[in-house]
Amino acid sequence: MASTTSITLPNGKKYDQPTGLFINNEYVAASGDEFTVTNPVTEEEVIKLKGASKEDVDKAVQAARKAFEGEWSELAAVDRGAFLYKLADLIDRDRELIAAIDAFDNGKPFSACLAGDLDESYNVFRYYAGAADKISGKTIETSPAKLAYVLQEPLGVCGQIIPWNFPFMMLAWKVAPALACGNTVILKPAEQTPLSALYFGNLVKEAGLPAGVVNVLPGLGPQTGKAIAGHMDIDKVAFTGSTNTGRAIMKDAANNLKNITLECGGKSPSIVFADAELEQAVKWCHFGIMDNKGEVCTSTSRIYVHEDIYDKFLEKFVAVTKENDKLGAPFEEATVQGPQVSKTQFDRVISYIEEGHKSGARLLYGGSKYGDKGYYLQPTVFADTTEDMKIMKEEIFGPVVSIAKFSTDEEAIAKANDTSYGLAAALFTEKISRAHKVARKLQAGMVWINSSGDSHFGIPFGGYKSSGIGRELGQYALDAYTQSKAIHVNLGFELAGHEIAYQHIPLLQQQQHTITTVTMTVTDPVSPDAIRAMFASALSSMYRREVPQYGTLLKLVSDINHQKHQPIEPRIEVERHGAIRLGTPEELAMMRRLFAVMGMHPVGYYDLTVANLPVHATCFRPLTQEALAYNPFRVFTSLLRLELIEDETLRTQAADILRKRNIFTDRCVELIEMFESQKSFSTEVSKEFIKEALETFRWHKTSTVDMKTYKALREAHPLIADVVCFKGPHINHLTPRVLDIETAQVEMLRYGLQAKDAIEGPPPRLCPILLRQTSFLALDEAIAFSEGEETGGSHKARFGEIEQRGMALTPKGRRLYDDLINEWRGSVAELTSDAKSGSKERVLAEVFQKFPDDLETIRRENLAYFTYSPISKLSKDSDVSIDSLVSSGAVKAEPITYEDFLPISAAGIFHSNLGEDGELSPVAEADQEFFEKSLGCQVKREFELYSEMQEVSIRGCLER
Repeated sequence: MASTTSITLPNGKKYDQPTGLFINNEYVAASGDEFTVTNPVTEEEVIKLKGASKEDVDKAVQAARKAFEGEWSELAAVDRGAFLYKLADLIDRDRELIAAIDAFDNGKPFSACLAGDLDESYNVFRYYAGAADKISGKTIETSPAKLAYVLQEPLGVCGQIIPWNFPFMMLAWKVAPALACGNTVILKPAEQTPLSALYFGNLVKEAGLPAGVVNVLPGLGPQTGKAIAGHMDIDKVAFTGSTNTGRAIMKDAANNLKNITLECGGKSPSIVFADAELEQAVKWCHFGIMDNKGEVCTSTSRIYVHEDIYDKFLEKFVAVTKENDKLGAPFEEATVQGPQVSKTQFDRVISYIEEGHKSGARLLYGGSKYGDKGYYLQPTVFADTTEDMKIMKEEIFGPVVSIAKFSTDEEAIAKANDTSYGLAAALFTEKISRAHKVARKLQAGMVWINSSGDSHFGIPFGGYKSSGIGRELGQYALDAYTQSKAIHVNLGFELAGHEIAYQHIPLLQQQQHTITTVTMTVTDPVSPDAIRAMFASALSSMYRREVPQYGTLLKLVSDINHQKHQPIEPRIEVERHGAIRLGTPEELAMMRRLFAVMGMHPVGYYDLTVANLPVHATCFRPLTQEALAYNPFRVFTSLLRLELIEDETLRTQAADILRKRNIFTDRCVELIEMFESQKSFSTEVSKEFIKEALETFRWHKTSTVDMKTYKALREAHPLIADVVCFKGPHINHLTPRVLDIETAQVEMLRYGLQAKDAIEGPPPRLCPILLRQTSFLALDEAIAFSEGEETGGSHKARFGEIEQRGMALTPKGRRLYDDLINEWRGSVAELTSDAKSGSKERVLAEVFQKFPDDLETIRRENLAYFTYSPISKLSKDSDVSIDSLVSSGAVKAEPITYEDFLPISAAGIFHSNLGEDGELSPVAEADQEFFEKSLGCQVKREFELYSEMQEVSIRGCLER
């Protein structure tokens, strides 16, 4: 473990500075050459560090490769994004300290570091956090018999070499897009300013990134930088710095034909036309060269001014330079310009100033060292410069500007382009046509019109010619850190013999019958999983339009799920369950067929009459782990039990009403039959099916009956009125999955949602079990009646529900759960009315202390279902057991998520929204046989499904 050194910054902040290399989430000792970090204000030594040797680079690359091929590549894109959000938050938390470190290390004003570099860094990490799950490929039409699609995949291990002028911001520009794309990183900060990058290792570790994903290796360029650039197991090198160093890196990277991005030097021009708004042009041109003490690769160090305004421009430019000539220490509020970063850089700039004198340029301002201590240089202004002068041709990288005049637009463009660089250019004119015309002719990767130095994390950054290769920032950085993989899929073309399978259709006349056959069936079959995902998304969009509070509910859940920025399973982001209520066996049978198109099948039988609800139900959902991981959309589907209406006349009337309605469109039924015949849909037919299926679930404000009938049915039971009196089984709610339902219950009111009094289900636990649910109270929606009467009250069929899912219990675990629930009910029943309000949750928690609350005990006592996966090489011992494999650490056990429902909890949600009026007397017995007959099949049994998942995973481990 490498040591740290306590550093007290000039602003009084004290912190522990890591002094080693950051490899595999640990600070370790370096074995390379020693170098000194110097304070450019005092010229005094800050710290001595050892750089990374070739052997150290090898260790870092091994760690990065292991992370890339292991845990990091297995993360979902949204989880990578969550890590980046966490890093952004940590950067924001420590922004003042990091800004102070860079100001101390580099010499730039603290205020500029804070408001510029750190704000930019925070925004860059957030931008790429959001982009992580937006990286997508494409499908490409080739022929009716073939499908081709393109994936964008990460490159692998990326070496990143950053400069000293914006130490932490350049780190953000490099690291954030590389991680968003799924790469791992070897970062080398400049030897002049390594401190903030080393500190960043603390944040990486605190954010919980897997070991090896980010590695920080300070060191000298000829040793550490060269080892990174030439390393045979590094897949990409991204570099920002001088053009000469960029050429050396390009040469070293050629050993294994690495992917490279080079953001190199510049000698950027500004052109000020005669019609420019002069005051603003002067200020922007001054900013363009003097910002960051001239240590900016895009600095517009050449200014060309039209001859008509040349003298006036010079006068004003010198005045602005003098006004801003406020050199000082970085932490002094009045400071505009700090010292150059190092003595080497100071001497370099001085040599160019001397060269300007020798070549005959006219010095208008500055040109000298400032003060007795520190690497301070006055801002320097040369005029009357010519194209053959060194100060006009070579990058100085300091506060030195060269100003010349021009006569025509063509002359200005020619002079601006007369350079080996092509990074940026600025132009100033009030004539919009000239601005666009000149911008197109300038040989630069970035052009600013009536401004200078602009950049934004969403806009590409990079140059032409010797200014580099590739682009940073925006979508372009994602392209730079991914590679395209083309995948070709044969949909049915068969070779008759050994002929070459050319894909050009005109050459396949002898095979035309094969292609025709494919075209007549399905050219792009869409899986039931994909249809389900598309339908769930479309239904969610429709429901959001119908119920605006649903959008608020989704925001609440998203805010809670992401507040800790921990990795989240991709399925949780899209997880929804809906609820519908059907009126007839025929509707239930067709609904089963509709959901089968989406790969959803009936699981479980729920008798809700025990909770005074006149329905029994099942849940249509995916069955396999793979299908659930793709999209776990499920619909709790109830069938009305008309026989429970005691009034025979009313019961007959209700049956007649239901018999006359048709909740499915004719085209929807046709498409269901087509799917059952063909077993698949094309993309276009899938879209049509989703459009038609949505009509079944759409909300209809107008009742199909008159007010009198509605009131009579509502008096029998509110749920009967909801099912019978409307055109279709409108979706009652769409429930997102939250990771912390306690917080959701508290926060609902702050989001303007009125929560029900208590959470349904088991108490809060370290190891959540089964299902916990809460909801906001039902919408109070007016009803229009078939005969045009005014509304006769309110309709409360729709509400907003949130759920938190725990582990699926075995029959043994479920018996224990049921026993504890019954014990709790008995204890609560003995409480007085006054005592109940505050004691129910406390008693529930006390009773459930008898249910183990650690995963290993739950697993060993066979109370819940688990899946098992190997995490190391397994023994070939024939007598090995799954328990011994788990105990030895060779196999990992993870609880299986409960995908189903608790009928009493569901009833509690219903009652809290429908109200308590309406009684069933006497309570009917369950009738699963009738329900399954109506359904047209037997329901799947949830215990069998979970058991099969568990057994398959055990066999997979033992067979290995």
